[in-house]
Amino acid sequence: NELLKSVSTNAFRGRYISSIHRTELATMMSLIGLASLVVQLQVVTAVGITSVLQDVCSQKISLKTKDGKCMQWDLSTLPKRTFIINDTYPEPYLITAPPCYTADTSSCPACKGAGPAIAFQLEPSLGCGGTRCLSLGDLSKMSAVPSNADISGNNGVDVTFSGGSGGRVFTHHIQCSSSPTTLPKLVTENPPETYHVTWSSPAGCAKELPVSECSDVPPAPPPPNPDGHWVPLGEMAKPTAAQLQWMTDEIGAIGHFNMGTFEGCGIGTSEYLEGSGPEREQIGLPPPATFAPLTVDADGWVQALASFGVKRAVLVVSHGCGFNTFPSRTAFPEFGFEYNYSIKHSPWKNGTGDIARDFVTACAKYGIRPGFYHGAMNNAFLNVRSGKVASSWIPGQAVITQDQYTKVLLANLRQLWTDYGPLAEVWFDGGYPPGTQDLIASLLAELQPEAVAFQGPGSNVIRWAGTEGGHVAEPFWSAATSSLSAGKGDFYGSAWSPAEADTCFQGGAVTQDTSGHLQAPYGGCWFYNAGMHPKSLTELVSSFHDTIGHNAFWLLDWTPTQNGTLRPDHVQRYSELGAWLAECYGASVVSQEDVVVPGNNTVLRLDVPAGKTVDRISLRENQTLGQRIYGFTVGSVGTPPLVEESIGNRFIGLLPASVTGPATVVVNITRTAGPTRIASAALYNCSRTPTPTGCALVQNFAYKIVPSITIASKDVADVAACCALCHSAAACAVFVFETGHCTTMSANQGGVHIAGAISGTPN
Repeated sequence: NELLKSVSTNAFRGRYISSIHRTELATMMSLIGLASLVVQLQVVTAVGITSVLQDVCSQKISLKTKDGKCMQWDLSTLPKRTFIINDTYPEPYLITAPPCYTADTSSCPACKGAGPAIAFQLEPSLGCGGTRCLSLGDLSKMSAVPSNADISGNNGVDVTFSGGSGGRVFTHHIQCSSSPTTLPKLVTENPPETYHVTWSSPAGCAKELPVSECSDVPPAPPPPNPDGHWVPLGEMAKPTAAQLQWMTDEIGAIGHFNMGTFEGCGIGTSEYLEGSGPEREQIGLPPPATFAPLTVDADGWVQALASFGVKRAVLVVSHGCGFNTFPSRTAFPEFGFEYNYSIKHSPWKNGTGDIARDFVTACAKYGIRPGFYHGAMNNAFLNVRSGKVASSWIPGQAVITQDQYTKVLLANLRQLWTDYGPLAEVWFDGGYPPGTQDLIASLLAELQPEAVAFQGPGSNVIRWAGTEGGHVAEPFWSAATSSLSAGKGDFYGSAWSPAEADTCFQGGAVTQDTSGHLQAPYGGCWFYNAGMHPKSLTELVSSFHDTIGHNAFWLLDWTPTQNGTLRPDHVQRYSELGAWLAECYGASVVSQEDVVVPGNNTVLRLDVPAGKTVDRISLRENQTLGQRIYGFTVGSVGTPPLVEESIGNRFIGLLPASVTGPATVVVNITRTAGPTRIASAALYNCSRTPTPTGCALVQNFAYKIVPSITIASKDVADVAACCALCHSAAACAVFVFETGHCTTMSANQGGVHIAGAISGTPN
């Protein structure tokens, strides 16, 4: 009984049953008289048992026929196993039933190491004992049509998989029959490298559905995890309450007001760690007196952020220079160290100021949850680069060891996470130094257990979206390998680590003085740049849709001037953005909330009232149990459907054409890993958002080229071609065009004046 329970559980959770268990189970079943089940098991054992899916793949295919009817085929009665059949040569084939399963190769030595496929061609006579194992079709490249282009769909359905080895294609012809399913008897090849098998089964008999429930496009199969198998539902990543709340807040801001606002700094090399400036052989550490704002209007900052709906704001209190805009108390007399590179040692308020305190107070006034960025990987004052203390020093730097740096870092974080109340978010830009993960995670759990940690340790982690361009890749998933992963994530990722998409607010041409130097103070867009303009409203709206609308958190920056205030045109653009968002998404035309999704092909109808017009849809998935939906369509009569994969926290999709009521917009959840809920589905009318084009250019300026963030580097004809190259990669945030060569990058780390160079950002 225990063995039976174990084997049954593993089989129906999508795992393989070992050969030992198969033998033991067959023996036990024969002893208790379950002969029919033993025979069935022995047939399967000849090749191996296919992974069985639980609530992972829909076996129902719905298609429109030529006469406009919606017909559905339920293929769930086809045998869920891998079997061997021959062609006329004879050549043996490993084949599994469509549409949800890949052929099991675990008992076929010829296919050891082969990737997943729906069928394989083996070597004549030798079969699994030979060396040939040709993939005949990719599960992710499926299409389906009614058999023989039948008008009614009663003749069956043809399910085709392309993408096999050398372009091979495999088609299952499933014919309608009232008799029990008959297995295919022969593989035919016509034309060459196009293979066919024919089933006779009740599964080939369609039933008619309402037209509104039928998509013109079959649902996409699930994305495979790295080893090509399926992750059981109970093992998929799930969020914490803090991560869910962070995702729901969806709009945030990050502010850079630090030493880099006044002067760049480094550690004696040609590379700036914060801000940027003129090319020079040695980059020094500006003295604390360099940080000298005339006023610091933190209230004005936060008021501007509130104007466009920010729920969380992160202030950079210690960046690459290591200058702290909070009065650090960190000191270690035992090794002669005092953290004397902070606002206590600057002219601001004669050393009595605390910008972190002013910021937190303003956040409380405007109902925004505060957070702090404290760099851990780079600190010019402490001579730290990429988490490690360097072995040579320049004037002004503290002389400490690696172990002492760990103590200093933890002391700074303890003060920061203790003195300012509950924090919504803490930033570890680039991660944390080697050997500190457990120490920092423990401190975070002790002092700020509800804060999410960007690229940090602990349980409430979030990852980088992989680009600073403000436009993320699709599909975009909530899970990933870890908080240090970047990019679109992994539907089967072991860590719930949703992504934050940070992007600059500034862009465009930089003003230069008569000598050709920048009137910045320095290049780049994260710190205030006097010559840069706010991005256009069209570009900001596009970024909103391509981050929040693609299941990412949007983190737009703010950049106070050297006076400590926001420039009036910045404040105005934030206000314009808020007004547009309120006008567009303030009230929906029609909506539904908390819709149960019991499984695949769950249909939701949104009825547009007479005289009302809609042009976009917003969907939110209830992710309490994880992100489960990985395929859906949105459509209405007379328009092609949107065919998408990820909803997550939010999906925003522009309909192919505006829809005017009375009409119905149909959402079909074609693929879900298990039962879930749609938190909300809503239609809006925003008068068709224009799509921004082209690039904003900066003359005689080059962003610093960093290999780790470089996407492409190639010769191009002109700056327009360089702009187009950047547009071709979703992750591209900036580019540099110089002497016929174009470099595109996913982020920017400042830059320098170079005559003739042109840098830009894609609109």
